[in-house]
Amino acid sequence: MKLTIACYFLISFALCAHAQNTSNPGYIVRINGDTLRGFLKTEVAGDLLNEVKFKTSLDEQDFTVYKTDAVKSFKFDEGNLYRVVSFINALIDSASSRVCFAKLLVTGEYNLYSFMEHGNLYFLAGKEAELHFLFDSELHGESSVRGNYQNELNFFSANCETVRYRIERTSFSEKDMMNFFKDLDACLAPSSVVSYYHKEKSRANLIAFVGGLPLGNRSQFTADLALRVVNPHINPQFSVNIGLRYADVVKQNLDLDYTVASIYYKETYHITSIPLSFQYNITRSRFQPFVYVGFSATTVDLVSSFPISTAGDLYYHKFNMAFLAGVGVEYYIKQWLIAKVDWRYEYLLQYPALGISFKL
Repeated sequence: MKLTIACYFLISFALCAHAQNTSNPGYIVRINGDTLRGFLKTEVAGDLLNEVKFKTSLDEQDFTVYKTDAVKSFKFDEGNLYRVVSFINALIDSASSRVCFAKLLVTGEYNLYSFMEHGNLYFLAGKEAELHFLFDSELHGESSVRGNYQNELNFFSANCETVRYRIERTSFSEKDMMNFFKDLDACLAPSSVVSYYHKEKSRANLIAFVGGLPLGNRSQFTADLALRVVNPHINPQFSVNIGLRYADVVKQNLDLDYTVASIYYKETYHITSIPLSFQYNITRSRFQPFVYVGFSATTVDLVSSFPISTAGDLYYHKFNMAFLAGVGVEYYIKQWLIAKVDWRYEYLLQYPALGISFKL
């Protein structure tokens, strides 16, 4: 019964949250040059790669989806400007031309753009008609691809020694890359430098997870709904998570009172908690191992086939603070659909839970 209630709660909450379309005022510029003011759907950068959702008034129920062949730029009021860009994608085995939306960071002698895909950050730099694709080292397929961005920075700064010496100290981040190109443009053409960057605010997403691990006489079921907050300006791989979690853990224990034969009994732990955790995703690719620590308000209901005492259990039928820690892997099938393995300690060492997360 409790499993059914937990599933119903998560699904209902997820559907309600998914139905809410948040938006921000802004404008789009269509291919014919017409500018339309209205409201842009608020989405993370990775969702703005190939399309933007727009409506002319808040009264409209649905957004109109515009692809790169219909809109040449769009901008959030008090936010960033995105333009259609074309470039040669040298990261894949057979280099090919590509078109997408990218965030404009700096203009001048050389322009600088950035975009996100599958959790990875990329840059485009150069003259508007011939943008160079810059990437850092990453896993591509089953092999590692070495980043090219330092070689590209060396190419661009060939005529500016005062900036060139900083290449080794320039990390692959929006802040460092912007500072490099602003100073480079100021060196090459001082009057042409314009910065378009707006600091990104913290992003919050609801993450609904359902998973488990059937092991015969041992098993685990987990239902979890968490608010994940990320500040891209500080570290896009670090997040704070707070939510509601239910775990049903079935263990088989050996009765130590019997020495002649091995007698096992079953214990079922119904663990309900309100966890606060600090998570770090080790990579920013589609495949993201992660670790986390935190604490939670936890209560436990224990059902056992063997008479046991719960007198000393601080969590039995009442909430108490508990330490939690865990490791796992997230694999982004889509931006909103994630395959996940999560193995945690909270009240007890639980079994790994395999399942699906929905990012709302």
